[in-house]
Order: sequence, then structure tokens, then C-alpha cells
Amino acid sequence: MLLPADKQPRAPLSGAFLLWTPFLVAFCTAHPAPVLAPPTLLAHLVRAMNAASPAQHARRDGLLEWVVYLVRADACAALRGGRQKALVEEVLAGCLAAPGAWNVRLAGRLVRAVEWEGREDWRVVLDAVGEEGGRGEAGANDDDDDHHHDHHDHHDHHDHHDHHDHHAVIGAARQEECSADEESAGPQKVLGMWKARPIGWLPADFEEDE
Repeated sequence: MLLPADKQPRAPLSGAFLLWTPFLVAFCTAHPAPVLAPPTLLAHLVRAMNAASPAQHARRDGLLEWVVYLVRADACAALRGGRQKALVEEVLAGCLAAPGAWNVRLAGRLVRAVEWEGREDWRVVLDAVGEEGGRGEAGANDDDDDHHHDHHDHHDHHDHHDHHDHHAVIGAARQEECSADEESAGPQKVLGMWKARPIGWLPADFEEDE
């Protein structure tokens, strides 16, 4: 309800902020008891961001921007009631307790966009989470590289055998040619060269060996 029906990823939410901020501030500051406590509102937005399907990138992006806006914007100062530090750190603690991709992204946006005492400590924690994630991605890349090298080596192994087999075939063919040349040495009868003779016919000058 807080997002435009045609929300696109990274599209500005200035219109939605202008429309809904007065209502949210009124809900969270109502007397004698607020209709919606600020921590509950923020937790609901974070939960909805994580519950959205991966295909709903624009919805997740919009809910993330709402969380950052509520803990940062001057128009929401009354909603925070002077508890900005507590609200921001409560959201960060929830994000880093379950450091999924969107939770880490939200935590990063909060650390970059909001200024409060103790921010640098959270930046160190967030950097450590980012390094763990980067190490996991590097491991996956290493596996891909290993697979690539294994495939390349396997391909080279086949090329080597194919090259060896090719030379073996050529060598065998040459040996057959040489053998055929040796067998065909001397005069060879060609069709039509000699006339047909009766069986047992001998030439007139034939002399039997003693």
C-alpha cells in the first residue's frame, strides 16, 4: 500500500513519501497510545522486504527505501521521538542476525545514509560480514576456475591423444605403401600384355633343367 502500483526498481518514491508520511507519523504518535509503534512499523517493513519473491525486485527496493526514509528524514522526526539511534541499531541488529542479501544491502544503506553516534562500530561489523560474503563468492569463483582448468586439461589430454593417433595412422599407411612397393618389385603383368595360351604350353626354346 505504501508503494506505487507501477513501482520500478530504483524509481524515486517522493510522491509516496509525501502522501503517506503524515498518516504514518500520526499513527506512531497518537495519544494516549500509538496505533503503531515505530519499531513495529520498521520490523514489518523489513519482514515484508524479505518475504517478497525474488521476482519482486521493485517491491523489495521500495520497502528498503521506506525503512531508510523513516529513520533519516526530517519529516519523520516526530515519529522517531528522539530515538533515532535506538531505532537504527535495532534494525541493524535484526539485519545482521540474518544476513541475507537484502538485509545486508539495507544495513549498508543505513550505515552510509544515517549519521548517529556509534555508526563507525557498526561499519566495522558490516565490513566483516561483507568480507565473509566476499570470501564465499571468491570460493565459488575458485571452484569455477578449477572446473575451467580441469576442462581445459581434459581437452588438452584428448588433443594429445588425437594428435598421437593421427601420426600413428599416417605411419601405418606409409608402412603399407612400402610393403606394397616391395611386393610389386619386378615385372608386373598388365591386362592385355600377354596372349592367352593353353594350359601346359611351353615356348619352343624351352629347355628342361637337369
